[in-house]
Amino acid sequence: MIGLKGDLIVGEKSLPIVIGIKKTKYVILALMLSALGCISFLFQGIIYLPIVGYFSIASIFIIVSIFLLNKSKQAKDYEKLNLIYKLLLIFGILSIPLVGKWW
Repeated sequence: MIGLKGDLIVGEKSLPIVIGIKKTKYVILALMLSALGCISFLFQGIIYLPIVGYFSIASIFIIVSIFLLNKSKQAKDYEKLNLIYKLLLIFGILSIPLVGKWW
């Protein structure tokens, strides 16, 4: 949704163009909620403390991004969401050694 104008100019068929921004927000919301569901499922079997910390922080980031998604109206707002998920991705990659110790 950040590059919507560029997609329109170039003729790309991105999700916001095909189904609209409002429906795209619902798709993103469903993905965020499914991520929270997966995290809550994983919490049941996690005993190793650093991974619990990572999933707790990730859950907080996702909950904050849900609220930001509801309030977002401009490309600047979507850039904040993009930054949050880039940070989650970086922290997820950096947490890979924690998983090795857990197993």
